[in-house]
Order: sequence, then structure tokens, then C-alpha cells
Amino acid sequence: MASYTYGIPKVQVGSGLLKSFADRAINGWELSGVTTIADGTPYSVLNANNALGILPGQIKTVELSQRVTLNQNGVFPLVSGTNAQGVPNNPNARFIANAANSGILGTLGANTQRTGGLNNTNLALVKNIKTVGEGQSLQIRWEVFDVFNRRNFTSIPANTVSNSTNLDTFLNLGRTNNIVGRSMLFTARYIF
Repeated sequence: MASYTYGIPKVQVGSGLLKSFADRAINGWELSGVTTIADGTPYSVLNANNALGILPGQIKTVELSQRVTLNQNGVFPLVSGTNAQGVPNNPNARFIANAANSGILGTLGANTQRTGGLNNTNLALVKNIKTVGEGQSLQIRWEVFDVFNRRNFTSIPANTVSNSTNLDTFLNLGRTNNIVGRSMLFTARYIF
């Protein structure tokens, strides 16, 4: 994360009435911003079929930490279930959810998946205008959020596999965040 401010140096201009007008128009500008770049958040793909046979609600942390089996050469569809003997009903799937009470621990490690990360820049352009006397001024501020209009995938997508997994939402980062996009804010403030 970087935070920065740049005050544009003051320029000496003409004399008389032109000087006063030109000084107010040319001087008093500032540019500031915040840029954030971060890796994605790690998360695990979990098995909701209760392969270890733990009674619902008995030990929540163990129940929620049951992971799936990884098929190294698997392709779309991403997920598949297994029968009671542990045989996948789609052996070509990438992740296999072991059947309820099968006692089979998944082979996929913890936190093997990542969200898309964060890359965001917000900028502000500020103009300070002297008004009456030394202690009073008008500040005009134009702020632009998400300047490069980059969509950031920071929320963990649907990551739980069961016999009824919806392939449209499973691990689909596009279904996680609201699309906000670039936005702007224009403000004026009188300082006295």
C-alpha cells in the first residue's frame, strides 16, 4: 500500500490585477492518492457430504474442515461425488467429494486456492483558492475511486462441494463481489 501527496510548486506571475487572477488560477493545486496491491486470500475447498461421519453439530470445526480429494488431471466439470465405496461418479472431475460416512479423508491440502487479489488506485485533485484575507479559502476537491476501473476479486467464492453442488457458482469469482467500478466525488469546502 502506498499513500502519496504532491503539492504543485508555486509559480510567480505578472503584476497588478492580472497577477491576482493568475495566482488564483495557477497556484494552489495538489494531487494525492492511495494505491493498494495485495495477493489473493487463500482458502480451502471443503466437502459438505460429511465423509468422516461426524454427527451434525457435534464438532463444528472438524465437520467444516473436511476437504475434497484432488484429481490432478481433472477438467470441467470441476466437482464430482463418490458412491459409498469411494468410487467417483465422474472420474474426470477436478475435485471429488467423498461420500457421507465413507471415512475417506480428502487429499487436497488446506488453503490451496486463492482469490484474485487486489489492485486499486484512488486519486484526488485539490485546488485551494485564496478568498478574503489570509485565513479564508475555498477548497475544490475531485476524487476518483478505482481510477483504472479494475474489478477486484477479494471475497471467497462458493467453495463447498456436495452431491448437489451448483457448477455455476462453485469457485466462480465472478459471483462473489458486487461490481462497483470507477466512481467520482466532487466537493467544495469553504475554510474560515
